[in-house]
Amino acid sequence: MNISNLLKRLLVAGIAIPSVSFSIIKFPLALQLFLVLLSFNGMKELVFFRHAISLNISSSTDKNSKEHKFPPQFDGFQLYARCVLSTIITLSSIFSNQLISSSISEAFTLIFIIYIISILLICVGTIFGVLHSSIPYEGNTWDIRLVDLVASIFDVYGLFYIGVSFACGSLFTVHYPFLMLLTLLGNWSADGMALFFGKMFGKYKILGPLHKKLSPNKTNEGALGALIGSILASLLYKFLCDTYIPHLWKTPSTLFHVFYGLLIGILAIIGDLVESYIKRVSNVKDSGQFFSSHGGVLDRCDGLLFTFPCALFYCYYFMN
Repeated sequence: MNISNLLKRLLVAGIAIPSVSFSIIKFPLALQLFLVLLSFNGMKELVFFRHAISLNISSSTDKNSKEHKFPPQFDGFQLYARCVLSTIITLSSIFSNQLISSSISEAFTLIFIIYIISILLICVGTIFGVLHSSIPYEGNTWDIRLVDLVASIFDVYGLFYIGVSFACGSLFTVHYPFLMLLTLLGNWSADGMALFFGKMFGKYKILGPLHKKLSPNKTNEGALGALIGSILASLLYKFLCDTYIPHLWKTPSTLFHVFYGLLIGILAIIGDLVESYIKRVSNVKDSGQFFSSHGGVLDRCDGLLFTFPCALFYCYYFMN
C-alpha cells in the first residue's frame, strides 16, 4: 500500500474533522456556503463529463486515445449558465428553513423521487456512451440524436444530481447538525477503509465480470472495508457523544447507529461506483483539481452526493 497516500489522507482528516465539527456546531452558515461553492464546481465538472462523453460518441475512439484534460475548451456561457443554476438550487436551501415541514412533505418526496430518476438517467446516458463510443460520427440522424440525448440528460437532470444533493446537505446542516457530522465522518471513514482493505486484502473484483465496465480496480474486500469503516465510525461517534457531550445531544440507540453506519457505507459504495463509471466512459482520470492533489469535487464527494438526499429523506420521514 502507498504509505505516503495514507499519511496524506490522515493529515487531511486531522485538519478537516475538527474544522467541520466546529463549523457545524458554531457556524453552520459557513459550511452551507462551502456547499454552495462545491455545487458550482461540481456542476462544472459534470458539464466536463457531459462534454467528454459527447465527444466519445461523435468520434471514433481507439486504444491509443488520450484522456480528456480538465478544463474542456468550449463555450463559456454553456458551462457557467449550468453552474449558476446548480448554485442557485443549493443557495436557495439556505433561505428555506421552512422546507422541512409537514405542509410540504409531498413536495419533498417529489424532489427525492426526481433526484433518484436523475441518477438513473445519468447512468442511462453513460451507457449510451459505452455502447456507441466506437461508432464514427458521420452526421446521420441517429448519431445526432444520441449526442443530444446524452447532453440533455446531463444538462437537465445533472442539476438534481449536483444542486439538489448539496442543497440536502445544507438542510441537513441546519436541521440535523449532529447527524450531518456523523454522515460526513461515516463517509470519510468508509472511503479510507475501502482504500486500506482494497490495497491490503483486495483479491476478488466487485460485481464479478461487470467490474471491467464499472471500475476495474474496485474489489469486494474494499467494499467490505467501507461497510466496516462506516459502522465503526458511527459506533465510535455515539460513544464519544454519550461520554463527552450528553447534554448537547441524546444519541439514538446502538442499533440505530449500526443501521445508519451500514446505510452510509452502502450509499458511499454506490456513489463511488457511479462516479468511477462516468469517469471511465468519459475517458477522464480526475474530475478536476478543486482539492488540489486529491482531485475534484466529484472525486471527493461522490459518496456524499448519494448520502445527503437519502439520509435527509430517512431522517425526516423515520426519525421525526
